[in-house]
Amino acid sequence: MYRFLLCCLLTVIISSTAALAQNTSYVFQEGPLNETTSWQDDAGDYPESFTADNQEFIISGEAETDGDWTVGGEETVLVIDTDADITFAQDYTVTLDDITVSFTENGGGLLVAKGDLVLTGDLTWEYDDPARVWSFDYRENGDQTISAGSGAHFLVYNFRSEKVTGEFNLAALSENNNGNQDDTTVLQTLNNFRTEYRNEAMFRDHGNTFVVGDDIRLRGESARYELTGTLEHRVYDGNSDYEYVIPDLNHLHIIARNDGNPRFRDDEVYTQSVTVNGDMTIDMESEGDFDFNDVLLSIGGDFTITHHRGPVDGRFGEIDMDDAEISVAGDMIVSVSKDEPDFDENIDADDAVITVGGNLYINAVDNGEFDFDASSFTVQGNSEWIMNSGGIIDLDESDVTIEGNLDIDANSVEDLEFGIAVLTVGNNMELTHHRPEGANGEGEVDMDESTVTVGNDLIIRLSKATADGDENIDVDDSEITVGGNLYVFAEDNGEFDFDDATITVGGEYARFQASGSGILDMDNGTLYAAGDVEILVDATSELDLDDAVFELEGSLELTADQASILEIDEFIARFVGENDQSVSGIAGLPYYQLIIEKDDGEATLEGDVTAEDLFRASVTGDAVFHDAGYTIEAGNLAAFQGADENVSLDGTLLLSANNGSSGAEKTPGSTPAEEHTEGIITFDYEQLTAADVAFELFILPQMSTDPVGPAGQFTLSEENETASAELNFDLESPVFLFRQVQQQESGPVAITNLAWVLTDDTSAPVTETEIPDDFRLEQNYPNPFNPDTRIEYAIPETAGVTLEVFSVEGRRIAVLQDGVQDAGVHTVEFDATSLSSGTYIYRLQAGDVTLTRTMMLLK
Repeated sequence: MYRFLLCCLLTVIISSTAALAQNTSYVFQEGPLNETTSWQDDAGDYPESFTADNQEFIISGEAETDGDWTVGGEETVLVIDTDADITFAQDYTVTLDDITVSFTENGGGLLVAKGDLVLTGDLTWEYDDPARVWSFDYRENGDQTISAGSGAHFLVYNFRSEKVTGEFNLAALSENNNGNQDDTTVLQTLNNFRTEYRNEAMFRDHGNTFVVGDDIRLRGESARYELTGTLEHRVYDGNSDYEYVIPDLNHLHIIARNDGNPRFRDDEVYTQSVTVNGDMTIDMESEGDFDFNDVLLSIGGDFTITHHRGPVDGRFGEIDMDDAEISVAGDMIVSVSKDEPDFDENIDADDAVITVGGNLYINAVDNGEFDFDASSFTVQGNSEWIMNSGGIIDLDESDVTIEGNLDIDANSVEDLEFGIAVLTVGNNMELTHHRPEGANGEGEVDMDESTVTVGNDLIIRLSKATADGDENIDVDDSEITVGGNLYVFAEDNGEFDFDDATITVGGEYARFQASGSGILDMDNGTLYAAGDVEILVDATSELDLDDAVFELEGSLELTADQASILEIDEFIARFVGENDQSVSGIAGLPYYQLIIEKDDGEATLEGDVTAEDLFRASVTGDAVFHDAGYTIEAGNLAAFQGADENVSLDGTLLLSANNGSSGAEKTPGSTPAEEHTEGIITFDYEQLTAADVAFELFILPQMSTDPVGPAGQFTLSEENETASAELNFDLESPVFLFRQVQQQESGPVAITNLAWVLTDDTSAPVTETEIPDDFRLEQNYPNPFNPDTRIEYAIPETAGVTLEVFSVEGRRIAVLQDGVQDAGVHTVEFDATSLSSGTYIYRLQAGDVTLTRTMMLLK
């Protein structure tokens, strides 16, 4: 019995609860919408109010208000079941409070909202098809405000408003702690947004957000719009154009999905100018493109771009900035990614000109690609570039200037491309490249034929997950200029490839370090260093200096473990400049050519040195060279130039055995030169082995590695046999060149007590009256220089001569000579006081001959 009564009670409770949860539906009949008597339910009853809970109001035809109207209540629904016009009367307010507004398949009419709208609570909008949502149309003069709370906004399909007087305001209902309105989304348009405000009319967003779904057309006078909030542009379907965007925008936030294709243009003509006074944000994951082509875009705040490409199905969506001119006052933040690699960029900036007043951040991850191609980027702050998981940054043919620091962190199976780019970094640049596991040799920093200038320090860190036989960084045929110090760390299988590149370091030192199976491959490269150069190679690592040329104003120190792999064939080191320098051997290996060429400062040997081909010491002016009692071993040629007080030789000059033809006759003793009374050179020499000695001394007006007519020839035929020599000459600044006789095999000879006294003749060693054999353009000296340097050139016949200086971009800087000159050797001075540090090109045109060289200005 009790069980039966309990079941009945539960049935009554459940039935009552269901009845309470079901809304009572009222259908609009006729009369004003704001009058309860205009609505009836199925029983013919009117609603007691529009704010009770659990009510449903259905509008099925044309309707309008004639006063204030508030629709609210918990679980209350306003149903728009008509495509006829619905009019909210002027001078009255319609309030939608915490309800659901639902549009049926019959919806899609026009809302003529002449009065104010207030949206409060958690307002919900329901529709299956956006086109069924009502469109807003208000083309009458007068004041109007749409006010929204933090959980509510006003939703329309199309928005159209035109005024010549009156105000249209987007207002927030709440205030923040500063007494200002919160940034609230007040209005959302699912499709077009079109306004035209002229004369005395005003459109104000009051710092709030309004959302536009498709085309934007803000017509009229710029002064008629006061936009201090955010325009959010959501493009989900097809083309969406910025038509007649006359006024300045404040914050612009663009979201593209599906096949949305936002365009700064109309159907035919690209937009000429768009101004965003605040921040601009692009969030794009669409099969369509964002067309920036030819736009003149000015952004007063930050510019943030996020582009992701989903699975590719025959359509490559990208952001296309071709020929755009974009100015960003704040930071520019770029993030690109893809679901899968597809060999096409996310962002293409071909021929764009982009200026960033703040910092530039590029994050290319998960196969994303940012393409600078042939663009011009100027960044007044710092820049940070990150590549990983297949990300790509491509600078080919671009001109990029970073006035602050540049940090690059590449950990990708794809390349960071610098090809033919010009990159200028005003302060420090740090490049870290790691090749991840499974890359199979793919992914490198490719700097071929690029020009990179760093105002301060350049730090390069290279590593790989596994050794793969391919470099991390390749700088073939590039020019790299470092105003500060250079650090290169090839660690954990990392490889630095310096082939055929020119690197100029203006700081106190350049340091190259290979460890953990690292490789420093510098063959055929040229290094100009104003300070010391230090190279460290551990037992597991490798150094290749084959055919490399180092021009050093500091000292060179090469420290290598005995187990390391060293390749130094035909390595040339030139010690130049005005600094004091220590000259030492390189890990027990010979130089190919060791050249000391100074006009100030001291160069001092710190140990025995060996040069397989040529040792040369040319010290003039106030320069001094000390051999400090050590041995100088030259495989074939040894040359000295300078006054007796410039060259201090207390050690031994050793001419090693050569591989000339055997069997030629030797003339015993010496063959003195023509008798002179002014200059004199003396030395002792000794045969060190059983092999006969035959060597020559040339006294030359200028250096030549292929001289003719020796001043004297000297021979010895017994081991430990010694002899002395004395020759006279009449040159003021001759080059003394020792060479073993080339036509026969010659054993090693030790030359000691080498000394000379120069002639007092004031004639120059080479004068314009001496006729050269061919056209020549010499390397400027000193080089690098600050701010003056000398350029010497030779012409074998009278000819029209033009000598000009250019920047690396091809702009002519100076004309040093322009006119007819007689045959001879000529010298001009170049003063670069007014120029900035960097690489410059000087070109000689004489007759039909054109010769070109580069020089480096370091201030």
